[in-house]
Amino acid sequence: MDGRQCLEAIRQLPQLKEVPVIMYSTSSDPRDKQETLQMGARDYIEKQPSLPLLVEKLSGLF
Repeated sequence: MDGRQCLEAIRQLPQLKEVPVIMYSTSSDPRDKQETLQMGARDYIEKQPSLPLLVEKLSGLF
């Protein structure tokens, strides 16, 4: 199961339908981001090359 399939499965379960999902992917293709946001993801984060960059990205979400 890939990330899109997982998101789709989560959105089909009534008890998880409103749970915010943030996609975390190696893909930098804008179409991937757009598609997952349209599928109901709250946000889309590209995998970062270092932990400090990831922490910076995540801190901007909340």
